[in-house]
Amino acid sequence: MSNQQPDQLIESILFVYGEPISRAKLAKETGLSRRAMEEGIADLTKRLTVSALCIIDLDDSVQLVVRAGFAPIIEKFIKNSRKEELSRASLEVLAIVAYHGPVSRNTIEMIRGVNSAYILRSLTLRGLIDSAREKGETRYALSFDAMRELGITTKEDLPSFESIRTTIVEAEEALSADQGENHA
Repeated sequence: MSNQQPDQLIESILFVYGEPISRAKLAKETGLSRRAMEEGIADLTKRLTVSALCIIDLDDSVQLVVRAGFAPIIEKFIKNSRKEELSRASLEVLAIVAYHGPVSRNTIEMIRGVNSAYILRSLTLRGLIDSAREKGETRYALSFDAMRELGITTKEDLPSFESIRTTIVEAEEALSADQGENHA
Protein backbone atom coordinates (compact mmCIF):
# COMPACT_ATOMS: atom_id res chain seq x y z
CA MET A 1 0.00 0.00 0.00
CA SER A 2 2.77 2.44 0.91
CA ASN A 3 6.41 2.75 1.85
CA GLN A 4 5.36 3.43 5.44
CA GLN A 5 6.02 0.98 8.24
CA PRO A 6 3.05 -1.20 9.29
CA ASP A 7 2.80 0.52 12.67
CA GLN A 8 2.61 3.92 10.95
CA LEU A 9 -0.10 2.74 8.56
CA ILE A 10 -2.09 1.35 11.47
CA GLU A 11 -1.58 4.49 13.55
CA SER A 12 -2.78 6.76 10.74
CA ILE A 13 -5.94 4.73 10.16
CA LEU A 14 -6.73 4.45 13.88
CA PHE A 15 -6.19 8.19 14.32
CA VAL A 16 -8.52 9.16 11.49
CA TYR A 17 -11.11 6.45 12.12
CA GLY A 18 -11.56 7.42 15.77
CA GLU A 19 -13.65 4.37 16.72
CA PRO A 20 -12.90 0.73 17.42
CA ILE A 21 -12.00 -1.05 14.19
CA SER A 22 -11.95 -4.80 13.66
CA ARG A 23 -8.67 -6.49 12.84
CA ALA A 24 -10.19 -7.83 9.62
CA LYS A 25 -11.15 -4.32 8.46
CA LEU A 26 -7.78 -2.94 9.56
CA ALA A 27 -5.92 -5.60 7.57
CA LYS A 28 -8.10 -4.91 4.54
CA GLU A 29 -7.66 -1.12 4.74
CA THR A 30 -3.89 -1.26 5.24
CA GLY A 31 -3.30 -4.06 2.73
CA LEU A 32 -1.21 -5.85 5.35
CA SER A 33 -1.15 -9.57 5.95
CA ARG A 34 -2.66 -10.68 9.25
CA ARG A 35 0.82 -11.36 10.63
CA ALA A 36 2.25 -8.00 9.50
CA MET A 37 -0.79 -6.25 10.94
CA GLU A 38 -0.40 -8.00 14.32
CA GLU A 39 3.29 -7.07 14.37
CA GLY A 40 2.37 -3.50 13.45
CA ILE A 41 -0.16 -3.31 16.29
CA ALA A 42 2.45 -4.69 18.71
CA ASP A 43 5.09 -2.20 17.47
CA LEU A 44 2.65 0.70 17.72
CA THR A 45 1.56 -0.35 21.22
CA LYS A 46 5.22 -0.50 22.29
CA ARG A 47 6.05 2.86 20.70
CA LEU A 48 3.08 4.49 22.43
CA THR A 49 4.24 3.47 25.92
CA VAL A 50 5.88 6.91 26.18
CA SER A 51 2.94 8.76 24.62
CA ALA A 52 -0.27 10.35 25.82
CA LEU A 53 -2.00 7.91 23.47
CA CYS A 54 -2.49 4.18 23.79
CA ILE A 55 -4.19 1.28 22.02
CA ILE A 56 -7.27 -0.40 23.45
CA ASP A 57 -7.43 -4.00 22.25
CA LEU A 58 -10.81 -5.62 22.89
CA ASP A 59 -12.89 -8.31 21.22
CA ASP A 60 -10.81 -8.51 18.01
CA SER A 61 -10.99 -4.71 17.61
CA VAL A 62 -8.49 -1.97 18.36
CA GLN A 63 -8.82 1.75 18.99
CA LEU A 64 -6.38 4.63 19.47
CA VAL A 65 -7.33 6.64 22.58
CA VAL A 66 -5.93 9.18 25.03
CA ARG A 67 -4.54 7.63 28.22
CA ALA A 68 -6.80 7.83 31.25
CA GLY A 69 -4.26 9.95 33.15
CA PHE A 70 -4.98 12.81 30.78
CA ALA A 71 -8.73 12.73 31.47
CA PRO A 72 -8.79 15.77 33.81
CA ILE A 73 -7.12 18.09 31.28
CA ILE A 74 -9.21 16.71 28.41
CA GLU A 75 -12.41 17.19 30.45
CA LYS A 76 -11.39 20.78 31.27
CA PHE A 77 -10.62 21.45 27.60
CA ILE A 78 -13.93 19.96 26.46
CA LYS A 79 -15.87 21.84 29.15
CA ASN A 80 -14.30 25.12 28.02
CA SER A 81 -14.92 24.36 24.35
CA ARG A 82 -18.59 23.59 25.12
CA LYS A 83 -19.01 27.27 25.87
CA GLU A 84 -17.88 28.14 22.35
CA GLU A 85 -20.36 28.36 19.51
CA LEU A 86 -20.70 25.38 17.22
CA SER A 87 -18.83 25.60 13.94
CA ARG A 88 -20.66 25.47 10.64
CA ALA A 89 -19.40 21.89 10.16
CA SER A 90 -20.67 20.91 13.63
CA LEU A 91 -24.09 22.39 12.88
CA GLU A 92 -24.13 20.50 9.59
CA VAL A 93 -23.44 17.17 11.33
CA LEU A 94 -25.94 17.98 14.07
CA ALA A 95 -28.62 18.65 11.45
CA ILE A 96 -27.87 15.38 9.67
CA VAL A 97 -28.09 13.48 12.95
CA ALA A 98 -31.28 15.32 13.93
CA TYR A 99 -33.09 14.58 10.68
CA HIS A 100 -31.63 11.17 9.79
CA GLY A 101 -30.70 9.70 13.19
CA PRO A 102 -29.96 7.18 14.30
CA VAL A 103 -27.40 7.36 11.51
CA SER A 104 -23.98 5.82 10.94
CA ARG A 105 -20.78 7.80 10.55
CA ASN A 106 -20.41 6.40 7.03
CA THR A 107 -23.80 7.84 6.05
CA ILE A 108 -22.94 11.22 7.59
CA GLU A 109 -19.64 11.29 5.70
CA MET A 110 -21.36 10.27 2.47
CA ILE A 111 -23.80 13.18 2.85
CA ARG A 112 -21.07 15.69 3.77
CA GLY A 113 -18.30 14.30 1.59
CA VAL A 114 -15.67 14.68 4.33
CA ASN A 115 -14.41 12.85 7.42
CA SER A 116 -16.62 13.66 10.40
CA ALA A 117 -14.97 11.65 13.20
CA TYR A 118 -13.69 14.67 15.13
CA ILE A 119 -16.99 16.52 14.88
CA LEU A 120 -18.96 13.46 16.00
CA ARG A 121 -16.65 13.05 18.98
CA SER A 122 -16.98 16.75 19.84
CA LEU A 123 -20.79 16.70 19.60
CA THR A 124 -20.89 13.54 21.71
CA LEU A 125 -18.65 15.10 24.36
CA ARG A 126 -20.82 18.22 24.36
CA GLY A 127 -23.81 15.97 25.05
CA LEU A 128 -25.65 16.97 21.87
CA ILE A 129 -25.65 13.52 20.31
CA ASP A 130 -25.66 10.01 21.69
CA SER A 131 -23.92 7.03 20.15
CA ALA A 132 -24.77 3.35 20.33
CA ARG A 133 -23.27 0.27 18.73
CA GLU A 134 -25.74 -1.61 16.52
CA LYS A 135 -24.71 -4.62 14.44
CA GLY A 136 -21.01 -3.75 14.77
CA GLU A 137 -21.54 -0.14 13.72
CA THR A 138 -21.83 3.03 15.77
CA ARG A 139 -24.99 5.01 15.11
CA TYR A 140 -25.65 8.57 16.23
CA ALA A 141 -28.89 10.18 17.38
CA LEU A 142 -29.93 13.48 18.87
CA SER A 143 -29.54 13.48 22.67
CA PHE A 144 -32.21 14.43 25.17
CA ASP A 145 -30.11 17.49 26.08
CA ALA A 146 -30.05 18.65 22.45
CA MET A 147 -33.79 18.13 22.13
CA ARG A 148 -34.32 20.16 25.30
CA GLU A 149 -32.05 22.94 23.95
CA LEU A 150 -33.95 22.93 20.63
CA GLY A 151 -37.28 23.00 22.45
CA ILE A 152 -38.59 19.84 20.80
CA THR A 153 -40.08 16.69 22.27
CA THR A 154 -39.89 14.45 19.19
CA LYS A 155 -38.10 14.47 15.84
CA GLU A 156 -41.42 15.33 14.24
CA ASP A 157 -41.21 18.73 15.98
CA LEU A 158 -38.24 19.66 13.78
CA PRO A 159 -39.16 22.08 11.00
CA SER A 160 -39.69 20.52 7.57
CA PHE A 161 -37.19 21.12 4.80
CA GLU A 162 -39.77 23.16 2.89
CA SER A 163 -40.39 25.51 5.82
CA ILE A 164 -36.64 26.01 6.26
CA ARG A 165 -36.24 26.63 2.54
CA THR A 166 -39.09 29.18 2.58
CA THR A 167 -37.52 30.99 5.53
CA ILE A 168 -34.14 31.11 3.77
CA VAL A 169 -35.67 32.44 0.54
CA GLU A 170 -37.60 35.10 2.46
CA ALA A 171 -34.47 36.11 4.40
CA GLU A 172 -32.42 36.33 1.17
CA GLU A 173 -35.13 38.44 -0.49
CA ALA A 174 -35.29 40.78 2.53
CA LEU A 175 -31.50 41.07 2.57
CA SER A 176 -31.44 41.87 -1.17
CA ALA A 177 -34.15 44.51 -0.72
CA ASP A 178 -32.22 46.09 2.20
CA GLN A 179 -29.01 46.15 0.17
CA GLY A 180 -30.86 47.70 -2.80
CA GLU A 181 -32.22 50.47 -0.56
CA ASN A 182 -28.78 51.15 0.91
CA HIS A 183 -27.25 51.57 -2.57
CA ALA A 184 -29.98 53.93 -3.77
